[in-house]
Amino acid sequence: MKTETRSEGVSGFTSRISRGVPAVIITFSFFLSAFLINTRPFGLAELKVITGGPGIPDMALFYTPATLSPIIEALGPGGRDFYLTRIIPLDLLFPLCYTLFFMVVLFRLMECLEVSKSRWTFLLFIPILAGTADYAENLCFLSILLTYPDHLTGVASIASLFSGIKWICTPACFLLILLMTAGWVKKRFVPVLYRVSHLLLPR
Repeated sequence: MKTETRSEGVSGFTSRISRGVPAVIITFSFFLSAFLINTRPFGLAELKVITGGPGIPDMALFYTPATLSPIIEALGPGGRDFYLTRIIPLDLLFPLCYTLFFMVVLFRLMECLEVSKSRWTFLLFIPILAGTADYAENLCFLSILLTYPDHLTGVASIASLFSGIKWICTPACFLLILLMTAGWVKKRFVPVLYRVSHLLLPR
């Protein structure tokens, strides 16, 4: 009963934000935050200029405490400061933006496919899990950066776990959107093309 209530709450919330002004704001915020966190002068492109190449560890699918320490060290003082003061603040906004964006897109595609929302609402929890894992990962990296050069082995292990969850759930969202979009295109246009072909082609 609690699970059903929670699912209904998520579905109702997503329904409210998936139309009109909220949907426009969410879409704009997603693309803006993605642009800022990946480009100069605030994002990963600027970090690579500062460090001469090395990027942030949360772009890696898998790492261990032993492999994380060299990554943090390779950033150098300027890179670690930029990571802490520029990228981390942006990365506290970006997970919220992409979580809401994926929820809205998945919800609208479910509507287009006319599937049972009560049955498929669980799909909305995938971006929620991705965003939650991303926030937990960022908090771990924040602790690691603030205590550098101390090595927080336990925190690094936890960060690796959350990074793995994030990198499973985020591609899953893209894959679901791709598959559901393909399903919608098939449902929407294949019957039309079939009828047109019967009209144009000789029998």
